[in-house]
Amino acid sequence: MALHRRREDFARLWTATLTAPLGLVGHLLWVGNRMGDLRGYFVLQTGAWGHTFDYEAHTLDVLTSVAVGRHDYVFAAPFEDVIGVLVVLLAVLLLLLLIRLRPPAVLVVYTPLTFALALGSRQIFGNVSRYPLPAFPLFIPPALTLRRLGLPTLMTLLGITAVAPGSCAGYAPLRAGRPVSPEPTRQGWLPPAEATPASGFSGQTLAQIAYTLMPTVE
Repeated sequence: MALHRRREDFARLWTATLTAPLGLVGHLLWVGNRMGDLRGYFVLQTGAWGHTFDYEAHTLDVLTSVAVGRHDYVFAAPFEDVIGVLVVLLAVLLLLLLIRLRPPAVLVVYTPLTFALALGSRQIFGNVSRYPLPAFPLFIPPALTLRRLGLPTLMTLLGITAVAPGSCAGYAPLRAGRPVSPEPTRQGWLPPAEATPASGFSGQTLAQIAYTLMPTVE
């Protein structure tokens, strides 16, 4: 928002815009180098994790299934998925509250697109709790409300919201959301047969590579 109002400082604006993707590009190149294939990151996402962009078909399946107590969809994890559904519903509410504040148009466009892209892939739905973080404008409405609270109440609420989501954020991607393993265990929901044949790697190989590229939690 500060850059939005400082229209005269184009040099800093374009410098920030051009340097922001360097970390992402560097990570993609690093994974590609480790796998010997520039498409390595996307091969792992599809073959080891089973993540593919499906235009929110999986998200809709989870939302409609959890609502009626059904858990026969891929990557089903009842406890984590209920939390994920609540996060999605809360994000919709926060988006409506954000629009009521009439923020700059760039935030109105950026926020729903960011969240829609996160929900547009087949994935471990329990991990959706971390996706509002890039859609940071969603937190503007509650931040304005928190300004009116007293310090003791504010510290209590911030402490609860730090511990509860922090615990879930650590559990969901690292404990419940590991790459698939050769055996259909709680840590591996996809069978190796669902690996992408065109990748040249078996499901077991992709899972082993994924384990070497990330820390494990016992």
